[in-house]
Amino acid sequence: MNYPETLQYTEGLLGSGMKLGLENISLLLERMGSPQNQVPAIHVGGSNGKGSVCAFLSSILVQAGYRVGLSTSPHLVNLEERIALDNNPISPEMLAEAATHVRGRVEALQAERVLERTPTYYEFLIATAFHVFHEKRCDFQIIEVGMGGRLDATNTMKKPLLCVVTRIDMEHSAHLGSTLEQIAVEKAGIARPGVPVVTYEGREETLQALRDAVRQKDATLIEARRDSSIEMDDDGNATARVRRMTYKNLSIPLPGRHQRENLLLALRIVEQLKIQGFEITQDHVVLGVEQTRWPGRLEIVRNHPTLLLDGAHNPAGAAALAAYLDTMPKNGKLLLIFGAMKDKDIAGVLKTLLPRAAQVFFTRAAVQRSEDPENLARMARPLHEHITVVPDPGEALEQALAQAEQQDVVLVAGSLILVGDIHRHLAAG
Repeated sequence: MNYPETLQYTEGLLGSGMKLGLENISLLLERMGSPQNQVPAIHVGGSNGKGSVCAFLSSILVQAGYRVGLSTSPHLVNLEERIALDNNPISPEMLAEAATHVRGRVEALQAERVLERTPTYYEFLIATAFHVFHEKRCDFQIIEVGMGGRLDATNTMKKPLLCVVTRIDMEHSAHLGSTLEQIAVEKAGIARPGVPVVTYEGREETLQALRDAVRQKDATLIEARRDSSIEMDDDGNATARVRRMTYKNLSIPLPGRHQRENLLLALRIVEQLKIQGFEITQDHVVLGVEQTRWPGRLEIVRNHPTLLLDGAHNPAGAAALAAYLDTMPKNGKLLLIFGAMKDKDIAGVLKTLLPRAAQVFFTRAAVQRSEDPENLARMARPLHEHITVVPDPGEALEQALAQAEQQDVVLVAGSLILVGDIHRHLAAG
């Protein structure tokens, strides 16, 4: 397949929907030679901060001279963003070549009637990422969980170097459970016997559920909060103390106070890798942190008026976004463009963001599971008077920008997929 054919093929897989379970992906990976088990892995689950932790960690390891594969989801603009080598998305040509390889294995299994069903879009792309990282002889593969953990397609690695669980919040309740404790158990499903699990979760009930679940897997939970702290100086630089190590003069390029916790978790992972014998110096950390980039998270793409993009999609993400908004100058009003997926705690997110907005534009991302903006408006009307429904994200942006004054902030939030739609609209001019 060439690149356009790859996009057409993968888009065709979207009709398979979302299916949790490991049997199908395990059969495919076995036919591919189990590439997921050929590269030392760091498996990163949780609810909030997964991508940022992965980005910090990948940047540090690249500075240390390692070849690093990074698999994340969703992508913002281009499909190949999901598969990165040394912090850069693979080329369209490399994606097409790898996808052709994986498709060949899929079709062979289907011809033999081994696969019960066609792989989902997500399963296919995870298999493609594993193939690329093995073929390119990566020293590390950093693999972000898509949903949950226990039944996620990434949970096919036999023994990663480390497992990670970031902060946990209510999400995907229909699949993961209706309490934080139930969700924590699903997230802890990535644990493996003898493999350390590092977390920055701090709420005691959730943490206890994690402890119990990890213990049942014969793994050890490392609670990063216990031996990590960070201080900011007057120039905005950080000093982080992690385990017995002190990292000074850290310039954190990702905005928001919550990124300090994400950085501390990444540094605790670094310390654990050093215990396992990997060489990572203070200079590697300082340069790696400084060069970390992670678009779509508190991303300011223009000024006058300020256009701020953030993928906050659950209450904890909305709280982090609100905390950042509270640090911004108050000389203008906030215009909110909002769209969300049907399976999210939309009411919890709106409860935090709506009081800060003078005007709200409800829209929808260009995917089937995006909530109808009319439904969003019905949910919001008891809480807000100034609501406009604009189904097309690009048109919603243009209307908001037309109403905004130079000192105002136009905020796009609720979904990374929506943020990606806005990026595409801006790129199209």
